Amino acid sequence: MGLWVSFALVLAVTVGMTTDALAGRGVGAPFHLGQNNVVNKLSKLVGQVNGPMLRIINRGSGTALDLRVQSGKPPMRVNSTARVARLNADKVDGKHAEAFLEKGAAAGGALSGTYPDPSIAEGAVGSEHIADGAVRSAELANGSVGSSEIVPGAVGTDHFGTIPTARARFGDNMTVQSLDQVTIPFGGTEYDVGDLWVSTNPTRMTAPVSGVYLISAQVSFSSNNTGWRAITLMKNGAVPIATSQISAAPDVGTFLPISTHVFLWKGEYVEVVVQQNSGPDSSLTVSGATRHFEMTWIAPLSPG
Repeated sequence: MGLWVSFALVLAVTVGMTTDALAGRGVGAPFHLGQNNVVNKLSKLVGQVNGPMLRIINRGSGTALDLRVQSGKPPMRVNSTARVARLNADKVDGKHAEAFLEKGAAAGGALSGTYPDPSIAEGAVGSEHIADGAVRSAELANGSVGSSEIVPGAVGTDHFGTIPTARARFGDNMTVQSLDQVTIPFGGTEYDVGDLWVSTNPTRMTAPVSGVYLISAQVSFSSNNTGWRAITLMKNGAVPIATSQISAAPDVGTFLPISTHVFLWKGEYVEVVVQQNSGPDSSLTVSGATRHFEMTWIAPLSPG
């Protein structure tokens, strides 16, 4: 095995062989093969030949040249940038420099932009490249998916999550004095998806998530021909969001339906408040059998 090293040579080496004898010790001493030579100055081999100036041939199984330096120091230096065939010092993990892309090189295929920070090319990733269930809401930025990104018919009712909705009904008959504002409790629910109504707060429907809600209710007053009857949907016990007022029905009970939609933050609640003015010292009965109260989430929109 032969290694050709062509120098305009500056060489400072210690060639080690299998002997303890010392020769060539000191500046100007002869260089002895097969022995340890010691020197503390630069040795030069200078010449002018058409071809290599130094050839080392090892006919055994070992390497032809063993260069040893202190940790962190390069084993050799050269004054040429020319690439030498079969000299693999320009390889990293066995790969040639041509296997690596320079910074700023253009990306191709499924990528666009330049290295080291290319992006996915437009249209490079289709539904066939995405495993079922691989992309969930946590992987999507807010507002990144709108109606333009969804193919018509791609989303059916089986893809929807749970929609909060509840209907409360019934309760005991209640006496309402003239001009008093009374908040109406309810006795139970026909359905309640999302725990909007709880028995510990029987007057309230509470939003389990933020969003726009459709809200409706109805109450009925006992028969009295005098005055008006009113029903209000009240948010958080203080803010009226819808009110309906009608004159008393003659000779029969008066029914008051009401509905609206409103944005609620999670934890905000709505109640049904009634009032009547049938006259001084007069009271009317609000029926427990005919009253109901509904609230359903319809959209995730925020106000403003």
